[in-house]
Amino acid sequence: MTLGMVQALNDRGLRCPEDICVVGFDDFAWAAAFRPRLTVMAQPANDIGSEAATLLSTAFPATGPARRSRWCSALI
Repeated sequence: MTLGMVQALNDRGLRCPEDICVVGFDDFAWAAAFRPRLTVMAQPANDIGSEAATLLSTAFPATGPARRSRWCSALI
């Protein structure tokens, strides 16, 4: 989505970051190729997926109240 956003801005004659700022989510490998560099938020995707699988495997049959999980994102 970030690439599409930057392309749409360029198509409309807008420059990043001079005219508008873009912040991406999920630190993708090619983010470093952007000039100027993009600001991105990294998420612990493997940890989130692992926890989701654990929650699903313990959800049936329900044995008590729902459990919440939180993860820290990192601004890069």
